[in-house]
Amino acid sequence: MLIVWNEKDERLKGENLTLTARARTQAESIEALSASYTAQRKLTHDFNAHLATLSSYLDNGQIKDAQDYMATLQEQQTDRILIANTRNSTIDALLNQKAQVAKKNNIDIRFKVNDLSGIQVAPIDLVIIIGNLLDNAIEACVKLPAGEREIYAQLLLEDTLFLSFRNTSLPVEIINGYIATTKKPPDLHGFGLQNVKTALKKYDSFYDMAYEDGYFAFTIEMENDSPSATKNSFFAT
Repeated sequence: MLIVWNEKDERLKGENLTLTARARTQAESIEALSASYTAQRKLTHDFNAHLATLSSYLDNGQIKDAQDYMATLQEQQTDRILIANTRNSTIDALLNQKAQVAKKNNIDIRFKVNDLSGIQVAPIDLVIIIGNLLDNAIEACVKLPAGEREIYAQLLLEDTLFLSFRNTSLPVEIINGYIATTKKPPDLHGFGLQNVKTALKKYDSFYDMAYEDGYFAFTIEMENDSPSATKNSFFAT
């Protein structure tokens, strides 16, 4: 009975940490989406006023003033432009939220994306997979000098969904598909990657991770389909 109780306690602890991670990533995505929507509404509200000001300058022949005003608008707009535009609101919110975190930590982050509006993968699973892998990449980068921090992510939808996350990192030891951790206590860490694997198990998916020449990479290819309890994921050996 004691063994069974301990097993249940460990399982419940793991499930609780998983749910906590899901709630955190969901909250971050919703907050980012809300902020983007609010910024867009403000921009739309101000649009007519900006046009009127520019029109007034031009009508009065104040070309230099119009040019200066345009330069100011372009500078302000830079912070509002979405860093990634996939036509998928969940992914857009998540990528732009993580990009802002990366920017604050002096990380050079770049995305290669295409039209992801046709993704059938459940939004909650997308948030878990993409959010945790970007969190791990950011965490790895901040341990390096500012000039060495790089993240490059690809999210491409063709016949299948291809996801790739590559970042600079201190040396990483990968043992039997798991990353050795030095964090204390060890049982409270590693759930981010485990959550990714758990989400991938719902889909016909292939994933691989590797460390080489100062870069850690996690690559995924998965069917663009609804989740199913009968599906499996495969780790490259």
